[in-house]
Amino acid sequence: MNTHGGSQSAEGREATARAPMGELECAIASHGSVPTWFAVRPHAESVPRYEQLGLILEPGCRVVVEANSPRPAGVRGPDKPVPSATGFNPYFDLPPA
Repeated sequence: MNTHGGSQSAEGREATARAPMGELECAIASHGSVPTWFAVRPHAESVPRYEQLGLILEPGCRVVVEANSPRPAGVRGPDKPVPSATGFNPYFDLPPA
């Protein structure tokens, strides 16, 4: 997963929250039922913004967005599965045997 760091001003956080991110594909919870991250399929108009942040997007990828900020945390490749209704989380769990 590609990541970036840095802190934002209040105005920067507000602009990030209002900017188009993409189509929500799933919410990923680290503990309990409160989502910690969102996986979104980026809209075409959001690609330049992600690239300005240093994220490298490829066709079919997902951008992982922090739920609380909402700041992009990284990019998940198109070959990675999404969580299923059974609770398997491909971001942290090993694939089922």
